[in-house]
Amino acid sequence: MLEQAHSHDIPRLRPAERYGENPSLGTMRALDVRPSRNFWYWQVIPCTAAMVAGPLVTVAPHLMGAPELRVAGLSLAQVVRGLLCCVLLLSLVHSRRLRLLDHPMIRPLLFLSVCAMATVLAGPHPRGNVVLAVQLIFVSLVFANAYHLGVRGLLSDRWLMYTAWVVLLLMVVSLVVGLATRRTAAMYGSNYATAGLIDQPALTAALILSTLPIFLRYFPDHRYSAAGVLLVLVAVAATMRRTELAAAFVALGLVLVRYVDPLRRRARSRAIPATLLGLLILGLIGTSTQAGADLTARFRELDPRVGTGSGRYMFWSISLDHILERGAAAQIWGDGMGSFEDIANKHLGQGVGTHNDWLGFTHALGLVGLAGLLWWYINLARLTSCLRKAGDGLFQGALSVLVVFGLLSIGQGGFYDPSLTMMYAGLGFWAGKVSYWS
Repeated sequence: MLEQAHSHDIPRLRPAERYGENPSLGTMRALDVRPSRNFWYWQVIPCTAAMVAGPLVTVAPHLMGAPELRVAGLSLAQVVRGLLCCVLLLSLVHSRRLRLLDHPMIRPLLFLSVCAMATVLAGPHPRGNVVLAVQLIFVSLVFANAYHLGVRGLLSDRWLMYTAWVVLLLMVVSLVVGLATRRTAAMYGSNYATAGLIDQPALTAALILSTLPIFLRYFPDHRYSAAGVLLVLVAVAATMRRTELAAAFVALGLVLVRYVDPLRRRARSRAIPATLLGLLILGLIGTSTQAGADLTARFRELDPRVGTGSGRYMFWSISLDHILERGAAAQIWGDGMGSFEDIANKHLGQGVGTHNDWLGFTHALGLVGLAGLLWWYINLARLTSCLRKAGDGLFQGALSVLVVFGLLSIGQGGFYDPSLTMMYAGLGFWAGKVSYWS
C-alpha cells in the first residue's frame, strides 16, 4: 500500500483502510507516506499561500502608504487572487488531480460561476459577473487542493491550526494598531469600533471569523484551541460587526452544548470551564464599558420596531418587490450583478448591495442562481452529516462552517468571498481525511 501511496493514482480507500483498524477520528493515525519534494512544493505551498494572502494583500498597501494601490486598473487583492487561481490550477494539473467535478461541494460553486459568465452581458455591470465568477473559482480551487492534501495524508492537522494562528495574529495586530492610532469605524458611531489597518470592518471581521471553525474543530482537546476561540470573539467584537459576532457565538454555543449535555459521555477537559469563565469575563466587561454599550446599541437597531437593521430591511424589501415584478426572462436568468445597486441608488440615493445571498443571487442570476445556492447548502449539510458519523472533532468544524455561512448569507451576504478562504480549506482537508467521496 505504501508503494501505491507514492504514485499519483492513489486508490480510493475507506477510512478504516486508510487509517488502520479503528475508524474513529479520535484515534486515527495516518499512514507514514513521505511525498516527493516536487509534489510538496506544488501542492502544499499554493494552498497555504491562498489562506494567508488575505491579510497580507489587504494590510500591506496601508503599511506602504498607498491604500488605493492598483495594477492595470485592478486592486492588489484582485491581481493576487488571479495569480493564485493560476498557481492552484497548475498544482492540480501537476498532481493529476484535475477532476473538479468529482467533488459534490465544488459542483454548485462552478455551476454558479458558469451562470455568472453566461449572463455577463445581461446586466449593466458585466465586470461584476466576472468578479463573482473568479471568486467562486478561487474558493473551489482552494477546496480541491486542500481535499487532495487530506486524501494523500501529506500534512497533519497541525497545518490548519498553525495557519489559522498566523492569520488571526496578523489581524489582531492590525486591530491593535488601529485602536492605538484611533483608526475607528466612524460609520458605527463608536470610538471603539475599528477595522485596524484595512478600514473595511466587513473584510476585517470575515478574515478573523474564517479561523473560528479551525479552532472549534480541535476544541477542547488542543491546548490552544480555547485561547484561539476567545481571541476570535474579542477581535470580532472590536469590529462591532453584528452578523459575524452572532455567527461566532452561535457556532461556539452549539459546540459547547455537545459537551455540557449530561446525557453524553465525554472526556473532561479544562478548556471547557476555562472557555466558560472567559465568556463570563467578556460579558461583564461588555456590560460595564462604553464599548459594550455601543455594541448593544448596534444590536438593538436590529429590532424592526426601533430600527432598520442599518437599512437591511429596506434593501430586502426593495429587492423582493423588484423580483416579484420583473419579467419572465429576468426571473430565470436575473438582471446581472450590480443591477440592485442601481435600483437602490434610485430609491435611497446610494448604491448598496442586498446584504443577503438568497435575495442577491435571485436578483442577479434569477431562479438559476437561487437553485445553485440551494444546491450548495444541501451539499454542505450532507458533508456535515457525514463528518458527524466520522468523529466529533471534524463534525464540530464542519458544523461551525455551516452555521457561519448560513448566518452570513442571511444577514450580510458573501459566503463565496475569498476572505473566507480558511473555511474552504478546512472543509476540503477534513473531507479528504475521511475520503468522503470514495
